[in-house]
Amino acid sequence: MTEDKSLKKIIAKAEYKKGKAYLSQLESRSKSSYSNIRIAASVLLVLGLTIGVFLMLNSKDQVHSEDLFVEYFEPYQNIIAPITRDSSKDNLNGLERAFFNYENQQYELALRSFDSLLMYSDFDKSTLRFYKANTLLKLNQDLSECIKIFEQNINESDQWKDKNLWYLSLAYLKSNEQDKAIETLNRLKKLDSNFKNTKQLRLSKALE
Repeated sequence: MTEDKSLKKIIAKAEYKKGKAYLSQLESRSKSSYSNIRIAASVLLVLGLTIGVFLMLNSKDQVHSEDLFVEYFEPYQNIIAPITRDSSKDNLNGLERAFFNYENQQYELALRSFDSLLMYSDFDKSTLRFYKANTLLKLNQDLSECIKIFEQNINESDQWKDKNLWYLSLAYLKSNEQDKAIETLNRLKKLDSNFKNTKQLRLSKALE
């Protein structure tokens, strides 16, 4: 995928240079007002075609990234405070309420709860951050913060490192940063983790 992007950029740049060379030739042939009008029209044409090529290439990459994200992303399951048959929202503490909302796909409520817990709770911060980042990714909100959270977890602890790397790669994919997604998947491979092992291989192959 990286090689394809580089090749596309090289082609677009070459076409632009060819257009500029052609315009230089036109300018040297004549200084008449009619020729200048033709030159100006040619300038607009070349610039329009070059911009069009870049927009088309970027659009295709973005659609590809979005399709892959939709195919591979699902929020990590609630293993901290799973909902039971006897769970009643009225009787839950702050931590249980956050994960109750998360598991019931009430992500806006879950996000507010995770923010509150990160400020006031003694519960493990990296775990809370991990679920907060999953929530942001699901809501498609503040992807830069989402990426920052996963990177912080990875740098600070080996706890759930494979899971943080997997979701970081998806966050990069969502942001249409395919090169970084590939790099992150490669870091995940080096851990020799079984987490999402099949999906890791399939996604890496799709991004080649």
